[in-house]
Amino acid sequence: MFIEHRTYTVKPGKLGEYLATYCRDGWPLHSAHAPCLGHYYTEAGELFRMISLWRYESFEDRLERRAALNADPLWQKAMAQISPLVTDIRSNLLVATPCWKDDDWYRALYAELDAMRMEGLLGWLTDDVELAFGSRPAVRGKAQVREAIGAFWASIQALEHRFINVIREADAMALEMSMRCTRKDGRVVSVPCATLLQRRSGKVCSMRTYADLAPVYAG
Repeated sequence: MFIEHRTYTVKPGKLGEYLATYCRDGWPLHSAHAPCLGHYYTEAGELFRMISLWRYESFEDRLERRAALNADPLWQKAMAQISPLVTDIRSNLLVATPCWKDDDWYRALYAELDAMRMEGLLGWLTDDVELAFGSRPAVRGKAQVREAIGAFWASIQALEHRFINVIREADAMALEMSMRCTRKDGRVVSVPCATLLQRRSGKVCSMRTYADLAPVYAG
């Protein structure tokens, strides 16, 4: 795993235009193709700088994600508007030192889940991932996960997980959470939730969630 640290220098006086255009046309596409760990602009020091942090499991993972993003016609259209506002781009690849452990990766995973970004979520999963929810039959593979998660997202308005307890052991993790669902009618319902995660080569290969969704859909 590594972090790509990107710095964009924007033309003086054009930062507001850059942010308005990127947030409207670029961000929804960019963040769907890669997990973003931070997106900032400088307020002091070296001004007119945009700084972003993107997480990749490997250099090959970055190449694949960037290629898919650059091939997107909507991204190409957005870049045609944004690129003239930028004077310089710098990219640094940050590799974790042996003394730092990536224990909070689950937060980035759930950021994609709660934002309902399907491509971002699938990027965290192995091709043969197994997903189970409560007593429902498990689904396997990204295609079935896309269908199952997509159906759940379509049934609610918004989603948020709040972490209560986290237990780690090697590549396994147990999460105790409160799952906050906003219904289609705007009503917010929170239910207890527990998930068991298993990783293989940096990606989730098993995700088993236990929660009672009956209160979410109750009349």
